[in-house]
Amino acid sequence: MIPENIISATFSQEYTVLEPIDVKNLTLGYNKVSKQSFRTNFLGLCAFSLILGFAIQSLEPEAKTIKKTLKEINDIIMKIIMALMK
Repeated sequence: MIPENIISATFSQEYTVLEPIDVKNLTLGYNKVSKQSFRTNFLGLCAFSLILGFAIQSLEPEAKTIKKTLKEINDIIMKIIMALMK
């Protein structure tokens, strides 16, 4: 659930596929194979965001700079979105 790399979690998602051991004889069983698709992993991003938010909140006096920076980035993004919506 927690992504190994936040950048790759934004652009790819891992999933498990069952592939037959022998395509001519399906009774032999299947192997579980991990694959990646280029879809956003929203669960991983949400888990990372929650953990980051709780960590910043728990470091209240020390994290004042990062909180201010994130608020300013949010304000900038909101200005851009509002300008695009007009």
